[in-house]
Amino acid sequence: ADNELWGYYSAYDHVALCQLWGRMIDLPSCVPMFTHDLMQALDGVGQLRQLPQQDEHHALSDAKWNRDLYNWIKENRS
Repeated sequence: ADNELWGYYSAYDHVALCQLWGRMIDLPSCVPMFTHDLMQALDGVGQLRQLPQQDEHHALSDAKWNRDLYNWIKENRS
């Protein structure tokens, strides 16, 4: 399966990730050239139920919240 990147308002995060290798064309083949955005995926799904975060801002907590949002979107697509 091809690798996918998903993020929450992730446009700048993808730019920062790519800068680790310099130019976009220098990305290793295993790194996708774009990141799917959870907020864009929410468009058309309907009302988002509240997904409370456990911590104010912590990388692992944020990653788990993003996973839960991704799963909620998959379950509620029309």
